[in-house]
Amino acid sequence: MPCCEITIQLNEMRQKKGILLLLASALIAMYLLSPADSPVYFNKLIYGPVYHLNLISSNKAKLQIGFTPLPQTVVDQVKYFVYFLGRSRSGHSIVGSILDSHPHMVVSHETGIFLQLKAHPEHYTSKSVVFNELWENSFNACHHNGLRSSNSQDISIKGYSLGIDGLYQGAYLSHIDVIGDKNGGRTVSVFNQDPLEWERVFFKLKSLVNIPFKVIYVIRNPYDNIATARLYHSLNMSEVRNLNETVLVDDFSQKAFVKQIDRHFNSHQAICDMQKKYNLDLLEIHVKDLIEDPKATILHMCQFLGVQCSNSYVEVCSSKLFKTESKTRYKMRWTPGLISRVKMYISRYKNLQRYYSFDS
Repeated sequence: MPCCEITIQLNEMRQKKGILLLLASALIAMYLLSPADSPVYFNKLIYGPVYHLNLISSNKAKLQIGFTPLPQTVVDQVKYFVYFLGRSRSGHSIVGSILDSHPHMVVSHETGIFLQLKAHPEHYTSKSVVFNELWENSFNACHHNGLRSSNSQDISIKGYSLGIDGLYQGAYLSHIDVIGDKNGGRTVSVFNQDPLEWERVFFKLKSLVNIPFKVIYVIRNPYDNIATARLYHSLNMSEVRNLNETVLVDDFSQKAFVKQIDRHFNSHQAICDMQKKYNLDLLEIHVKDLIEDPKATILHMCQFLGVQCSNSYVEVCSSKLFKTESKTRYKMRWTPGLISRVKMYISRYKNLQRYYSFDS
Protein backbone atom coordinates (compact mmCIF):
# COMPACT_ATOMS: atom_id res chain seq x y z
CA MET A 1 0.00 0.00 0.00
CA PRO A 2 1.42 3.44 -0.96
CA CYS A 3 2.60 5.64 1.88
CA CYS A 4 0.11 8.38 0.96
CA GLU A 5 -2.85 5.98 1.39
CA ILE A 6 -1.54 4.86 4.80
CA THR A 7 -1.19 8.49 5.82
CA ILE A 8 -4.78 9.26 4.74
CA GLN A 9 -6.13 6.25 6.68
CA LEU A 10 -4.19 7.29 9.79
CA ASN A 11 -5.57 10.81 9.50
CA GLU A 12 -9.12 9.46 9.19
CA MET A 13 -8.60 7.29 12.29
CA ARG A 14 -7.27 10.29 14.21
CA GLN A 15 -10.32 12.34 13.16
CA LYS A 16 -12.71 9.64 14.34
CA LYS A 17 -10.82 9.32 17.60
CA GLY A 18 -10.97 13.09 18.00
CA ILE A 19 -14.74 13.09 17.52
CA LEU A 20 -15.17 10.35 20.14
CA LEU A 21 -12.98 12.27 22.59
CA LEU A 22 -15.03 15.41 21.93
CA LEU A 23 -18.28 13.55 22.67
CA ALA A 24 -16.79 12.08 25.84
CA SER A 25 -15.68 15.54 26.94
CA ALA A 26 -19.17 16.89 26.37
CA LEU A 27 -20.69 14.15 28.52
CA ILE A 28 -18.17 14.81 31.28
CA ALA A 29 -18.96 18.53 31.10
CA MET A 30 -22.68 17.78 31.47
CA TYR A 31 -21.85 15.68 34.51
CA LEU A 32 -19.68 18.31 36.16
CA LEU A 33 -21.82 21.33 35.38
CA SER A 34 -25.25 19.98 36.35
CA PRO A 35 -26.17 21.70 39.65
CA ALA A 36 -26.15 19.47 42.71
CA ASP A 37 -29.47 20.86 43.93
CA SER A 38 -31.36 20.70 40.64
CA PRO A 39 -33.41 17.76 39.32
CA VAL A 40 -30.82 15.27 38.15
CA TYR A 41 -31.26 14.41 34.49
CA PHE A 42 -27.77 12.98 34.23
CA ASN A 43 -27.23 10.17 36.71
CA LYS A 44 -23.94 10.77 38.47
CA LEU A 45 -23.47 7.14 39.37
CA ILE A 46 -19.75 6.50 39.04
CA TYR A 47 -19.96 2.70 39.29
CA GLY A 48 -20.87 0.42 36.41
CA PRO A 49 -20.56 0.63 32.63
CA VAL A 50 -22.78 2.98 30.64
CA TYR A 51 -24.92 0.88 28.33
CA HIS A 52 -27.06 3.47 26.58
CA LEU A 53 -28.07 7.10 26.54
CA ASN A 54 -31.77 7.70 27.12
CA LEU A 55 -33.70 10.91 26.45
CA ILE A 56 -36.47 11.74 28.91
CA SER A 57 -39.36 14.20 28.78
CA SER A 58 -37.21 17.30 29.36
CA ASN A 59 -35.06 16.39 26.32
CA LYS A 60 -32.04 16.38 28.61
CA ALA A 61 -29.76 13.39 28.61
CA LYS A 62 -29.86 10.79 31.33
CA LEU A 63 -27.27 8.06 31.50
CA GLN A 64 -28.54 4.67 32.56
CA ILE A 65 -25.90 2.53 34.17
CA GLY A 66 -25.46 -1.22 33.98
CA PHE A 67 -25.64 -2.98 37.34
CA THR A 68 -22.36 -3.63 39.14
CA PRO A 69 -21.88 -4.68 42.78
CA LEU A 70 -21.22 -2.02 45.39
CA PRO A 71 -17.54 -1.30 46.07
CA GLN A 72 -16.54 -2.25 49.61
CA THR A 73 -15.80 1.39 50.38
CA VAL A 74 -19.45 2.26 49.63
CA VAL A 75 -20.68 -0.66 51.74
CA ASP A 76 -18.56 0.46 54.68
CA GLN A 77 -19.82 4.07 54.52
CA VAL A 78 -23.53 3.23 54.98
CA LYS A 79 -24.83 4.78 58.21
CA TYR A 80 -28.35 3.37 58.64
CA PHE A 81 -30.38 0.32 57.66
CA VAL A 82 -34.08 1.10 57.09
CA TYR A 83 -37.00 -1.29 56.86
CA PHE A 84 -40.77 -0.89 56.80
CA LEU A 85 -43.60 -2.21 58.97
CA GLY A 86 -47.33 -2.04 58.29
CA ARG A 87 -50.16 -3.42 56.22
CA SER A 88 -50.34 -3.92 52.46
CA ARG A 89 -52.33 -1.34 50.43
CA SER A 90 -51.31 1.37 52.89
CA GLY A 91 -48.97 3.53 50.79
CA HIS A 92 -45.62 1.91 51.55
CA SER A 93 -44.67 1.60 47.88
CA ILE A 94 -44.72 5.30 47.03
CA VAL A 95 -42.83 6.13 50.24
CA GLY A 96 -40.19 3.55 49.30
CA SER A 97 -39.95 5.07 45.82
CA ILE A 98 -39.48 8.56 47.26
CA LEU A 99 -36.64 7.42 49.51
CA ASP A 100 -35.00 5.41 46.73
CA SER A 101 -34.97 8.58 44.59
CA HIS A 102 -32.62 10.32 47.01
CA PRO A 103 -28.99 10.50 45.80
CA HIS A 104 -27.69 8.88 49.00
CA MET A 105 -30.41 6.31 49.72
CA VAL A 106 -31.11 2.88 48.27
CA VAL A 107 -34.46 1.30 49.20
CA SER A 108 -35.35 -1.93 47.44
CA HIS A 109 -38.87 -2.85 46.38
CA GLU A 110 -39.95 -5.94 48.32
CA THR A 111 -36.75 -7.92 48.46
CA GLY A 112 -38.23 -9.41 51.63
CA ILE A 113 -34.91 -9.45 53.43
CA PHE A 114 -36.39 -10.88 56.66
CA LEU A 115 -38.06 -13.71 54.75
CA GLN A 116 -34.94 -14.35 52.67
CA LEU A 117 -32.71 -14.43 55.72
CA LYS A 118 -35.13 -16.81 57.41
CA ALA A 119 -35.26 -19.16 54.40
CA HIS A 120 -31.59 -19.00 53.33
CA PRO A 121 -29.43 -18.06 56.33
CA GLU A 122 -26.38 -19.73 54.78
CA HIS A 123 -26.43 -17.28 51.85
CA TYR A 124 -26.10 -14.14 53.96
CA THR A 125 -22.54 -14.20 55.20
CA SER A 126 -21.78 -10.46 55.36
CA LYS A 127 -23.34 -7.03 55.12
CA SER A 128 -21.88 -6.77 51.63
CA VAL A 129 -24.08 -9.68 50.52
CA VAL A 130 -27.15 -8.09 52.13
CA PHE A 131 -26.51 -4.61 50.71
CA ASN A 132 -25.77 -5.85 47.19
CA GLU A 133 -28.99 -7.84 47.10
CA LEU A 134 -30.96 -4.73 48.06
CA TRP A 135 -28.99 -2.57 45.61
CA GLU A 136 -29.58 -5.01 42.73
CA ASN A 137 -33.32 -5.10 43.50
CA SER A 138 -33.45 -1.29 43.53
CA PHE A 139 -31.64 -1.12 40.20
CA ASN A 140 -33.80 -3.77 38.51
CA ALA A 141 -37.03 -2.21 39.80
CA CYS A 142 -36.15 1.10 38.14
CA HIS A 143 -34.91 -0.10 34.76
CA HIS A 144 -36.26 -2.19 31.88
CA ASN A 145 -39.81 -3.23 32.89
CA GLY A 146 -39.31 -3.04 36.64
CA LEU A 147 -42.14 -1.94 38.95
CA ARG A 148 -40.60 1.53 39.31
CA SER A 149 -39.77 2.00 35.64
CA SER A 150 -41.79 4.04 33.13
CA ASN A 151 -42.14 0.82 31.11
CA SER A 152 -43.73 -1.18 33.92
CA GLN A 153 -46.41 -3.53 32.63
CA ASP A 154 -48.33 -3.00 35.88
CA ILE A 155 -49.14 0.64 35.08
CA SER A 156 -52.20 -0.29 33.02
CA ILE A 157 -53.47 -2.37 35.95
CA LYS A 158 -52.58 -0.04 38.80
CA GLY A 159 -53.40 3.15 36.98
CA TYR A 160 -50.21 4.82 38.19
CA SER A 161 -46.44 4.36 38.14
CA LEU A 162 -43.97 4.11 41.01
CA GLY A 163 -41.27 5.66 38.82
CA ILE A 164 -39.92 9.12 39.69
CA ASP A 165 -38.05 10.51 36.67
CA GLY A 166 -35.14 12.88 36.94
CA LEU A 167 -33.79 11.78 40.32
CA TYR A 168 -31.66 8.89 41.62
CA GLN A 169 -34.13 6.04 41.59
CA GLY A 170 -32.13 2.89 40.95
CA ALA A 171 -28.89 4.87 41.29
CA TYR A 172 -26.80 6.74 43.85
CA LEU A 173 -24.32 9.60 43.94
CA SER A 174 -20.80 8.64 45.08
CA HIS A 175 -21.85 7.10 48.41
CA ILE A 176 -24.86 5.65 50.25
CA ASP A 177 -25.95 6.87 53.68
CA VAL A 178 -29.11 4.76 54.03
CA ILE A 179 -29.98 1.35 52.57
CA GLY A 180 -32.94 -0.92 53.19
CA ASP A 181 -36.05 -2.74 52.03
CA LYS A 182 -39.70 -1.78 51.55
CA ASN A 183 -41.69 -4.87 52.53
CA GLY A 184 -43.86 -3.82 55.48
CA GLY A 185 -46.72 -6.31 55.37
CA ARG A 186 -44.59 -9.42 54.97
CA THR A 187 -42.16 -8.36 57.68
CA VAL A 188 -45.06 -8.11 60.14
CA SER A 189 -46.40 -11.47 58.91
CA VAL A 190 -43.09 -13.13 59.82
CA PHE A 191 -43.43 -11.74 63.33
CA ASN A 192 -47.10 -12.80 63.68
CA GLN A 193 -46.42 -16.34 62.47
CA ASP A 194 -43.46 -16.99 64.78
CA PRO A 195 -42.26 -14.18 67.10
CA LEU A 196 -39.28 -16.22 68.32
CA GLU A 197 -38.13 -16.95 64.76
CA TRP A 198 -38.56 -13.28 63.84
CA GLU A 199 -36.42 -12.33 66.83
CA ARG A 200 -33.69 -14.73 65.69
CA VAL A 201 -33.74 -13.26 62.17
CA PHE A 202 -33.88 -9.70 63.54
CA PHE A 203 -30.73 -10.11 65.61
CA LYS A 204 -28.99 -12.07 62.83
CA LEU A 205 -29.59 -9.17 60.43
CA LYS A 206 -28.56 -6.65 63.06
CA SER A 207 -25.25 -8.43 63.65
CA LEU A 208 -24.61 -8.79 59.90
CA VAL A 209 -25.05 -5.15 58.95
CA ASN A 210 -23.70 -3.81 62.26
CA ILE A 211 -25.23 -0.33 61.84
CA PRO A 212 -28.28 1.27 63.53
CA PHE A 213 -31.76 0.31 62.31
CA LYS A 214 -34.40 2.85 61.31
CA VAL A 215 -38.04 1.76 60.94
CA ILE A 216 -40.83 3.43 58.94
CA TYR A 217 -44.48 2.64 59.63
CA VAL A 218 -46.81 4.02 56.95
CA ILE A 219 -50.36 4.43 58.26
CA ARG A 220 -53.41 4.86 56.05
CA ASN A 221 -56.94 5.55 57.27
CA PRO A 222 -58.02 2.11 58.60
CA TYR A 223 -61.43 2.27 56.92
CA ASP A 224 -59.78 2.83 53.52
CA ASN A 225 -57.03 0.29 54.12
CA ILE A 226 -59.48 -2.41 55.20
CA ALA A 227 -61.92 -1.70 52.35
CA THR A 228 -59.13 -1.78 49.75
CA ALA A 229 -57.77 -5.08 51.07
CA ARG A 230 -61.27 -6.57 51.08
CA LEU A 231 -62.09 -5.42 47.55
CA TYR A 232 -58.80 -6.75 46.18
CA HIS A 233 -59.86 -10.26 47.17
CA SER A 234 -62.28 -10.22 44.23
CA LEU A 235 -61.21 -7.34 41.97
CA ASN A 236 -57.92 -6.18 40.44
CA MET A 237 -56.46 -2.71 41.00
CA SER A 238 -57.92 -1.20 37.86
CA GLU A 239 -61.40 -2.51 38.65
CA VAL A 240 -61.26 -1.12 42.20
CA ARG A 241 -60.00 2.25 40.97
CA ASN A 242 -62.80 2.50 38.36
CA LEU A 243 -65.54 1.20 40.66
CA ASN A 244 -68.37 3.77 40.53
CA GLU A 245 -71.02 1.97 42.56
CA THR A 246 -70.76 0.99 46.20
CA VAL A 247 -70.40 -2.72 46.82
CA LEU A 248 -72.60 -4.42 49.41
CA VAL A 249 -70.65 -6.03 52.22
CA ASP A 250 -72.93 -9.04 51.86
CA ASP A 251 -71.42 -9.60 48.43
CA PHE A 252 -68.15 -10.53 50.16
CA SER A 253 -69.62 -12.12 53.31
CA GLN A 254 -69.77 -10.12 56.51
CA LYS A 255 -67.83 -12.83 58.32
CA ALA A 256 -64.88 -12.41 55.94
CA PHE A 257 -65.06 -8.66 56.40
CA VAL A 258 -64.88 -9.03 60.18
CA LYS A 259 -61.77 -11.19 59.77
CA GLN A 260 -60.24 -8.48 57.55
CA ILE A 261 -60.83 -5.89 60.28
CA ASP A 262 -59.32 -8.16 62.94
CA ARG A 263 -56.24 -8.90 60.81
CA HIS A 264 -55.68 -5.20 60.23
CA PHE A 265 -55.62 -4.31 63.91
CA ASN A 266 -53.75 -7.46 64.89
CA SER A 267 -50.94 -6.18 62.65
CA HIS A 268 -51.09 -2.77 64.31
CA GLN A 269 -50.87 -4.39 67.75
CA ALA A 270 -47.94 -6.53 66.57
CA ILE A 271 -46.05 -3.39 65.49
CA CYS A 272 -46.75 -1.77 68.87
CA ASP A 273 -45.43 -4.92 70.57
CA MET A 274 -42.31 -4.97 68.37
CA GLN A 275 -41.57 -1.31 69.04
CA LYS A 276 -41.88 -1.78 72.79
CA LYS A 277 -39.93 -5.04 73.04
CA TYR A 278 -37.05 -4.10 70.73
CA ASN A 279 -37.03 -0.35 71.39
CA LEU A 280 -37.34 0.36 67.67
CA ASP A 281 -36.28 3.74 66.31
CA LEU A 282 -39.59 4.12 64.46
CA LEU A 283 -41.18 6.93 62.48
CA GLU A 284 -44.90 6.94 61.71
CA ILE A 285 -45.84 8.40 58.34
CA HIS A 286 -49.55 9.06 57.88
CA VAL A 287 -50.64 9.00 54.24
CA LYS A 288 -53.04 11.86 54.96
CA ASP A 289 -50.10 14.06 56.03
CA LEU A 290 -48.00 12.98 53.04
CA ILE A 291 -50.74 14.05 50.61
CA GLU A 292 -51.88 17.24 52.39
CA ASP A 293 -48.39 18.50 53.26
CA PRO A 294 -45.89 16.49 51.17
CA LYS A 295 -42.95 18.86 51.51
CA ALA A 296 -43.00 18.91 55.30
CA THR A 297 -43.52 15.14 55.47
CA ILE A 298 -40.67 14.35 53.06
CA LEU A 299 -38.35 16.71 54.95
CA HIS A 300 -39.34 15.00 58.19
CA MET A 301 -38.49 11.57 56.73
CA CYS A 302 -35.10 12.78 55.53
CA GLN A 303 -34.35 14.33 58.90
CA PHE A 304 -35.28 11.06 60.64
CA LEU A 305 -32.94 9.14 58.31
CA GLY A 306 -30.09 11.60 58.80
CA VAL A 307 -29.82 12.84 55.21
CA GLN A 308 -30.09 16.29 53.69
CA CYS A 309 -32.39 16.88 50.76
CA SER A 310 -32.46 19.61 48.13
CA ASN A 311 -35.50 21.71 47.29
CA SER A 312 -35.65 20.11 43.85
CA TYR A 313 -35.72 16.61 45.35
CA VAL A 314 -38.66 17.57 47.56
CA GLU A 315 -40.45 19.33 44.69
CA VAL A 316 -40.12 16.43 42.24
CA CYS A 317 -41.19 13.83 44.81
CA SER A 318 -44.14 15.97 45.93
CA SER A 319 -45.36 16.30 42.36
CA LYS A 320 -45.51 12.50 42.08
CA LEU A 321 -48.17 12.16 44.77
CA PHE A 322 -51.92 12.13 44.26
CA LYS A 323 -53.59 15.43 45.14
CA THR A 324 -56.26 13.77 47.29
CA GLU A 325 -56.58 10.57 49.33
CA SER A 326 -58.12 7.50 47.77
CA LYS A 327 -61.17 7.04 50.01
CA THR A 328 -61.98 3.45 49.16
CA ARG A 329 -64.22 3.17 52.25
CA TYR A 330 -67.01 4.82 50.24
CA LYS A 331 -66.89 2.10 47.60
CA MET A 332 -68.42 -0.34 50.10
CA ARG A 333 -71.60 -0.16 52.15
CA TRP A 334 -70.54 -0.65 55.73
CA THR A 335 -73.04 -1.99 58.25
CA PRO A 336 -73.27 -0.16 61.60
CA GLY A 337 -71.82 -3.24 63.27
CA LEU A 338 -68.67 -3.20 61.13
CA ILE A 339 -68.10 0.51 61.72
CA SER A 340 -68.54 -0.04 65.46
CA ARG A 341 -65.97 -2.83 65.37
CA VAL A 342 -63.40 -0.54 63.72
CA LYS A 343 -64.16 2.21 66.24
CA MET A 344 -63.68 -0.26 69.10
CA TYR A 345 -60.17 -1.04 67.87
CA ILE A 346 -59.26 2.58 67.10
CA SER A 347 -60.27 3.67 70.61
CA ARG A 348 -57.45 1.50 72.00
CA TYR A 349 -54.64 3.36 70.22
CA LYS A 350 -53.66 6.96 70.74
CA ASN A 351 -51.95 7.21 67.34
CA LEU A 352 -55.16 6.21 65.52
CA GLN A 353 -57.63 8.56 67.23
CA ARG A 354 -57.70 10.93 64.26
CA TYR A 355 -59.47 8.17 62.26
CA TYR A 356 -62.23 7.40 64.77
CA SER A 357 -65.02 8.96 62.70
CA PHE A 358 -65.96 7.07 59.53
CA ASP A 359 -65.94 10.39 57.64
CA SER A 360 -62.62 11.64 59.08
